[in-house]
Amino acid sequence: MKNRLFRSLLVVAAFAGINGVGNAVVAQETVLEVTAASGAKMRTLISGDPSTAKANVILLTGGSGILRISGKGTIKTQSKNFLVRTRQAFASAGFVAAVVDAPKDRWKKPGLLGGFRASEEHAGDLENVARKLHEMNGKPVVVIGTSRGTVSAANLAIRDKSGSVKAVVLSSSLVKPNKKGKTLYDLELAKLKLPLLFVHNKSDKCKVTLLKDVEPLISELQKSGVAAKLILVDSSERTGRHCGGSAPHGYLGIEQDVLSRIIDWINTKI
Repeated sequence: MKNRLFRSLLVVAAFAGINGVGNAVVAQETVLEVTAASGAKMRTLISGDPSTAKANVILLTGGSGILRISGKGTIKTQSKNFLVRTRQAFASAGFVAAVVDAPKDRWKKPGLLGGFRASEEHAGDLENVARKLHEMNGKPVVVIGTSRGTVSAANLAIRDKSGSVKAVVLSSSLVKPNKKGKTLYDLELAKLKLPLLFVHNKSDKCKVTLLKDVEPLISELQKSGVAAKLILVDSSERTGRHCGGSAPHGYLGIEQDVLSRIIDWINTKI
């Protein structure tokens, strides 16, 4: 591992489990800082030990993509996001889990909205992170996005030139257009040569990620030769808005089952 890339963070809390996900000690967390194409700094919070990990997973949040990760590793926003709150479970399963923040020059509205997630510049920034992770341990990189983060994940997977990204997971996929930005339909997904997993909650009531709008895309991709698979889950627990993490959209209450199925699929692809 290239220690000069990181500033170690002392983790003293115990991971008691998030909604039933895991019962392991918190993995050490470090901050990786790279320079985005814009020249701004971009931070990634890394959970797990690169020297013993079997693979690296890049976790991409939805919404604006703004997490405001501090130099000490504190996540100041979107802490309830499905992938943010379960990062330690990925680490406990033997992965390096890397939660990527927006570049610092995008820490104001609209963040990664307005079409930036589908841009070549954004894919290049994420590829830079993927390359650094691969350089740490030589292990493959799997990119995972949730909600609007699925556009970022797919964009990276399609444009990656580093060769480090080996599979992609899209959960609660964004397919219905609105004024906030692009959707998966705006990307050339048919060109994807990597294994692709869709994970979706039958009871997701977020208007831009409804299952009825996702299924035609998956069928279209399978007919075009893309190795796409769909895993369906179902739950009804909700304490927040329909498009937030505390709802079926964010797999509230069934995180353990969803993560287990994602991890089982990844293990067959790396």
